[in-house]
Amino acid sequence: MRNLLRFGIVGILGFIVDAGVLSLLIELTEVNIYLARLISFVVAVLSTWFVNRNFTFRHMRVTERSIHGEYFRYFGVQTCGAAINLLVFFFLIQMIPMLRLIPVVPLAAGSIVALAFNYVAARRFVFRAASHYSDGRRGL
Repeated sequence: MRNLLRFGIVGILGFIVDAGVLSLLIELTEVNIYLARLISFVVAVLSTWFVNRNFTFRHMRVTERSIHGEYFRYFGVQTCGAAINLLVFFFLIQMIPMLRLIPVVPLAAGSIVALAFNYVAARRFVFRAASHYSDGRRGL
């Protein structure tokens, strides 16, 4: 449960980074809004991976693994989570049209479903513990 709380806190940090980078790019550059959004997403994923790696899942990290491979698995999980978030949002808007008047409700629902997916997938596919240590001890 503590890891889930930490993961949620890191998600809030990721949202702040995402929104901040997006806002800065739009305000300070001539970059297209869609390119700005793509850049902000990549920066947010990089920042949340680093914090989750060193804070949320530090006890599960296997140092022998490729750090690049770990990041790309994390990026893939986050991309799937973003797609799930959007699908839930769009599904709810289509099924309950009055939610267009209060879009924060489908946004929150999409975020909750994506958070659950991202947490489980990060634990299982990105930050999983080794099954054996080099000295023969069992892993987590």
